[in-house]
Amino acid sequence: MARVVLTPGLQQLRGRVAGFVYRVRNGKQTLSKAPDLSRVAWSPAQGEHRQRFRRAVAYARAAMAQAGVRSVVNGLSKPNNYPLSYN
Repeated sequence: MARVVLTPGLQQLRGRVAGFVYRVRNGKQTLSKAPDLSRVAWSPAQGEHRQRFRRAVAYARAAMAQAGVRSVVNGLSKPNNYPLSYN
C-alpha cells in the first residue's frame, strides 16, 4: 500500500477528483476509485427520492444565496463555530 505524507500546507482532501474519491475515516485519509453509476437502473422510488433531494438542494442553495437567510442561518450556527456554506 502506498502512503502519502502531506505537508502542513495541505491538511485534508475530501471529495471526488479525477475519478478517485478521497475520504477521511477514523482520522485516516483513504483513496479509492470512484464508483461508475452510469449503468445503474434506479427503481421508481429511488428515482423519485433522488429528484426530491435534487430539488431540496437547489432550494437550499437558492435560500443561502439570499443575504438575509444566510445571516440568520450563520447566526444560528455560531455557538458551534461552524458557518454553513453551500458553494
